[in-house]
Amino acid sequence: MYKRTFTRAAGVLCLFVSFAIVPGQFASAATPAKNPRTEQERVRREKAAAAEQLNTLKASAKELQDALAIIDENLRQEEAALEAAQRTVDSETKAAEALRVQEAAATEKMAALDKLLVDNAIDAYMSPDFAFDLFSMSSNNINEAVRKQALFDLTNTKNRDAADEVKAVRADLARLEAERNAAIARAQTARADVASRLKVVDAARAELEKFVEAADGRVDHALNELRSLESLDKQLAAQIEAEARALAAAAEQARRASASAPKPFTPPASGDIVNVQGIWVHRSIAAGLNNLLNAAAAASIDLSGSGYRDSSGQIALRRQNCGSSDYAIFQMDPFQCRPPTARPGSSNHERGLAIDFSVNGGVLTRSSKAFQWLSANAGRYGFYNLPAEPWHWSSDGK
Repeated sequence: MYKRTFTRAAGVLCLFVSFAIVPGQFASAATPAKNPRTEQERVRREKAAAAEQLNTLKASAKELQDALAIIDENLRQEEAALEAAQRTVDSETKAAEALRVQEAAATEKMAALDKLLVDNAIDAYMSPDFAFDLFSMSSNNINEAVRKQALFDLTNTKNRDAADEVKAVRADLARLEAERNAAIARAQTARADVASRLKVVDAARAELEKFVEAADGRVDHALNELRSLESLDKQLAAQIEAEARALAAAAEQARRASASAPKPFTPPASGDIVNVQGIWVHRSIAAGLNNLLNAAAAASIDLSGSGYRDSSGQIALRRQNCGSSDYAIFQMDPFQCRPPTARPGSSNHERGLAIDFSVNGGVLTRSSKAFQWLSANAGRYGFYNLPAEPWHWSSDGK
């Protein structure tokens, strides 16, 4: 079992090594490229690859841990078997010692019996009664001879019984000793086998622990690589966001500069400015203005106002609303003036394309009926309001 487990663990290790992250594999991500978006795309590809490899490493490390747990269990079983074998050896050894004591007692008994037999034989041979008895046994006294023979047979029988007992004891002792020695040999063989298996399991466990330690190290390295990539991804995202904000700010600044910069200005030709019901405007909007004024009058709204304003008039208005310095007149942001006033050369009034309406001789306000009517109808005649100034209407809403 442990051999199969070890072989399986080695196979897992091969798979683990094939997917292992080489140190520095993603190290090129440590320095952002000049193009952060390109670098971020590359880092995110590497993050995905690192995450996939990390998952593979974790799965392989888990299999190694499982294999190590199986080997540990096998090791415990083999250690238990070794202890059992040792107990058997100890038990058989004690039994052998007990048998040796019995054998010694039996040997002593047999020695005593052997001596008795020898002594009896010598005594009988040397005794005058023995010769007499032998002689008497051949006499004509039949009764005495029978008695003598019976006594002789009894003595021989006792001697034979003692000899048979010695033989039986010797046979039992030989058998028991053979069984004991066989049992001890079997126990020692089992012990040697378990010890050998235990050595193999222990070596396999030590080798697998190296694999697991290597696996854990590679998992930690892969995790650190992934964290490094995630940190770099965040840095790049922050850099991209900062650059986007900077670009947006630059674009907004450029837009404002463009909006506030004076546009190329060509004064209207002498015949382009015409009078429409007391308001001077460019002839391109004259018809629309005339129709608007008539429609307003039909709605009982008395509109009047001022339209065309030459450059000198625009300069005078800037001096009035913005300040008397050259900077205030020609460069200050229009929205810093009170009320907001376009720079000279950038106003639709200078082109005759804007009108500042008044109603009943007063300033037009958002709450007035005239403003509500213009909001609902001026567009159909080509006029649009500048939101910051309820009275200001032009061909493009500026």
